[in-house]
Amino acid sequence: MKNCISCNMPLNGELDFALRGEVKEYCIYCSRADGSMKSFDEAKESMIKYVIKTHDLTPKEAEKGVLIVMKKLPAWKNNFT
Repeated sequence: MKNCISCNMPLNGELDFALRGEVKEYCIYCSRADGSMKSFDEAKESMIKYVIKTHDLTPKEAEKGVLIVMKKLPAWKNNFT
């Protein structure tokens, strides 16, 4: 099983992938309508909103957790020094 290189979501089938096919290495939530991957800031904001909604955290707590995860993901390795 593959995971999204941007948010680490499991990619269980072609419906989970950007453009609904296994061509891209990222998920439908980390892609724009044209199939391109969201920017670091777009992905971060999207992930923060998701974490706040699903884990009942404050924005600051959610951002801290999201950045810890993003630091480990292939898509964002160059965004951290």
